[in-house]
Formats: sequence, structure tokens, C-alpha cells
Amino acid sequence: KYAAKDYDKAMEYYQKISTTYSNAPLAYAAMNRMAMCYNVQGKAAEEIKALEDYIKKLEKKDSPGFALIGAKNRLAYAYMRQGGKNVPAAVNRFIEVIKSLSDEKNPYVKTPEEREAAQQILCSAIYYKSQGYATLTKPEDKLADYRRLAIEGFTTVAQKYPKSSYAPGALSQVATIYTMLGDPDKAQNALDQLKRQFPDSAEDKNAQFLLALTLLKLGR
Repeated sequence: KYAAKDYDKAMEYYQKISTTYSNAPLAYAAMNRMAMCYNVQGKAAEEIKALEDYIKKLEKKDSPGFALIGAKNRLAYAYMRQGGKNVPAAVNRFIEVIKSLSDEKNPYVKTPEEREAAQQILCSAIYYKSQGYATLTKPEDKLADYRRLAIEGFTTVAQKYPKSSYAPGALSQVATIYTMLGDPDKAQNALDQLKRQFPDSAEDKNAQFLLALTLLKLGR
């Protein structure tokens, strides 16, 4: 049913498995699929609840493995997609994922494939955590700290993961934040780096225009 995109029917099947065989390995797969169904249906609130239930079940295992990190990362994304008041929750959950994966002796990553996937998750988590900081507007007395943390995170992505798909966007975001902070020289430095490293990227093609537009709006 899932492959046929009949998600409502698939949900009935997964729900039955997760309750009838709650202690069986198949129950974990069913709970995971339930969250995936909500995701493709665009039901963010339901996805969040399903992922939280799935994570609680995984955390009860002696060795939850890489599945726990993957689920926590998806939960952070789900909060991020909700936007608004959910952004702080997203940022906190991305921070949790980053801390877990930054420990080389973490118990979640065991195989070469998982190590590679972990690096991809770590890169994206740093990027979206930074994006969250960049969009926060309250409290006002914390805005300078949030923008600084956003710049630090985006810079880390660009420097540590230059071959990732997130690197061009990270440099573009750095330029945008510096522009909004009234520091066009640092913004231009970021754009120059963007042009050097990613001359054919969509971000580079749009960056100069966006910088000029932002400066115009700021009256500079």
C-alpha cells in the first residue's frame, strides 16, 4: 500500500502491526513507516507525534543504533518545517543530533556506511541549526548572539564540508546575514569565496543581485 501511495490504507496496516506485535522488530519498522506516511502527506503535527513515539520506543532498547539518530534528525526537520514558534524546538533538536554525532566514540555509528551517512546528517544538521538561528526574532536581546551562531554554523559547513550540496547555500547565507547586520565588506568577502569555490552554482548567480537589493532596501 505504501509503494502504491495508498497511505491511509498503509497506515491502518502499520498501526495494527505496531500494536499487535509491539515487542517484535517489525513494530519498529511499522512505526517508522507511519511517520514517513505523515511526512509525504504533509501532516507535520502527526509526523512529529509519530516520530516522538518511535524515538521513545527506540530509546528503551539496549542498543538503538543508527536508527535513533536518523529518527531524531527527522524530528528536528519536522519541527523546522512547522516554522514560527517551532523553530527553537528544531534548533535544540539539531543541537542534540550534532552533539551525539560529534563524539567519535558515540554508540550509534558502527559500520562504514553508517559513518558516511552520519557525516551527511551532521553537515545538514549544522546547516539547518544555523538557518534556525538566522530566522529567530525573539527575544530581541539575543538576536546578536543568534546571528553570530548562525554565521559560525554556516562557516563551519562551508569550511568542513566544501563538497556538500549545502556549502554554496551556507556562504550565501553568511553574505545575507552580514548584509543585514550592516557589514557589506564581510558580505562581499563571503560572496567572493562563493564565486571562487562554486562559480556555476545557482547561489553564485543570484548572490550579487540579492546583495544589491538588500543594500538598496537598507539605503546604502
